[in-house]
Amino acid sequence: MRGWPFYADNSVVIDAPKSEVWKLISTPGNLNDSHPFCKENTVQNWPGEESVDTLEYLNGFVLVRKFQTWIEGEGYSLMIGRDGGRQSYVEWSISEISENKSMLKIRVHPHILSDWNRVTASLAYLLYIRPKLRKYLFSVTRGFKWQIKNKKKIPRNHFGKHPWFS
Repeated sequence: MRGWPFYADNSVVIDAPKSEVWKLISTPGNLNDSHPFCKENTVQNWPGEESVDTLEYLNGFVLVRKFQTWIEGEGYSLMIGRDGGRQSYVEWSISEISENKSMLKIRVHPHILSDWNRVTASLAYLLYIRPKLRKYLFSVTRGFKWQIKNKKKIPRNHFGKHPWFS
């Protein structure tokens, strides 16, 4: 999956030290307060490379996140998908810009196109999947920025509704 050429990513600059951003993204159940499309984030195992949680979206869609790597203070990678179904690969990383400024980046390699022929997959990806995935990642990264700035739970659909998750 990591070699799969289709991915979407988004990053946001956050006015906070890298350690504060790490603390937020590595807290169990962090999606409850920071993810604008999260109905419920339930933790089964935490923290580290064996972490597992579920994410129920506002529309009732449920995905399981199984963490693959966990680099303290830097980020992590995970597989996400329906329990027993196909999995997408996701990378979360934090970069320090300055003492009180960091960048949070999320990259998703979606599984949805993995068994399509390359021409059809490319067209579907460019015209439909990538724009929707970018809108989703924009909202998610901005949700973490908003939560750090405002020190309270982000309102649901705060940056607009999403057709896949709202």
